[in-house]
Parts: sequence; structure tokens; C-alpha cells
Amino acid sequence: MFRDLLESFIFNAFPLKCVGCNNFVERTRLGNSCSECWDKVRKFGNGETICEKCGKLLSLSGIRSARNCNDCSEMHFDTARAAAFYEAAVSATVLAMKKEPHFPAAAKRLFLFGFNRSQILKPDLIIPVPLSRKRQFERGFNQAEILAKFLATEIGVSLDTQSLCRIVHSPLHRAGMDRIAREASVKDAFKVLRPKLIENRRTLLIDDVLTTGVSASYCAATLKKAGAARVDVFTFSRAV
Repeated sequence: MFRDLLESFIFNAFPLKCVGCNNFVERTRLGNSCSECWDKVRKFGNGETICEKCGKLLSLSGIRSARNCNDCSEMHFDTARAAAFYEAAVSATVLAMKKEPHFPAAAKRLFLFGFNRSQILKPDLIIPVPLSRKRQFERGFNQAEILAKFLATEIGVSLDTQSLCRIVHSPLHRAGMDRIAREASVKDAFKVLRPKLIENRRTLLIDDVLTTGVSASYCAATLKKAGAARVDVFTFSRAV
């Protein structure tokens, strides 16, 4: 009760406007978006047809017979899934997490809900997609590691933030970059430092958003080269 009163006082004294629609944010658990913008988020698993391998949206109606997008045949991960579309409160949360290491309660609930309905088998190990040392120093944290730590705790799986590292620093991916440009920026960028901890283990890669899947694919290739039995990918959001 005291917490509710304190939250009410804070929000009345220092009202926060939603970054998406400029309405007021009602609760701290919502982060930087109001409840209306969270309600607009489309979650995966609501009858849409997706590629069986990479999770790419094929049809919103769920009536399309094709089950493979044919764009991911050379991707090195086994499957990739996401909790929600990169839009509304989800995209606002992802962008905010690149500046501040805060994963609000509403986002945590959506992330866990999405994983539980993703049908990804429980892994032996959870690994966040790593940042380069330069990017980690500039930002002060890795947002993928925040997500990975939360999920690992919730489902009772070991978290490994040390075995997979990024040894090549590359410019930030821009929205307009095509797949070829993205591949050039991450090719040979990853390395496994502790292969004995990866060998024969089902590994789950975690990141904030999946766009082309190139970074996740190269991470998966590096892990499999080190002996991983399987590499699945789960992200908070998926660009459409």
C-alpha cells in the first residue's frame, strides 16, 4: 500500500509523458510508454503464420500454406523467435534501453510470456549477443545481457556472459542497411573464449531486436564451431 501511495505521489508531482503519444504514463512499471501504447503492441503467437526457422512474418491471417520464407536457409541458428513486433511501446523500450539499463516490469512480463509461448525447448545455457569492448565502454552496459539475465533467472537456466565475445568493433547498424552491408560488418566479429563450456550444449542467444538475423546467425555459427549442439535465438522484438 505504501508503495502504491509513493508511486502515486511521484507521478502526480513529476508527471512523465509517453514517448509515443504524449499522454501521461500511469505507472512506473510501464517504463516510458502509457498503457494505451502497450495495448497497441502486437504479440507473436496470435494466429499469424511465421517462417518455421527464422520466425519472419509470412501472413497475419495464418492461412498461408508456406511455412518457410526461403531467406534464412543459410542462417546458422536452428530457430529464431521474438516476443512482439518492433512497434509502439516495444520499440520505445528498446531505444530507451540503449541509453539506460532499465527493463520495465511491463516489458519483462511480455518477454517472459513470449518465450513461454515460443515453443523453444528449455536450453542448457543462455548467452546474450555481445557488444564490442568499445561499444560496451561507451554504453556502460549490454542491453542484451539485461534481457538474458532476467530470462535465465525466471526459467532457471545458467547464464554465460563470458564465453562468447565480439572481437571486431563495427559501426552501429543503421535502419537502411541491407543484409549484405550487415554481413560485412559482423563477419568474423565473434569468438568463443571458453569452448569447453559450450561443447554439446543447447544454447539460447538473447538480443533486444532481430532485424535481418545476420548478427544472430554469425553468433550461432561461432558457437556451433565451438561445439554447441543447438543454437536458438529469442529476442524481445522483431522488425517487420
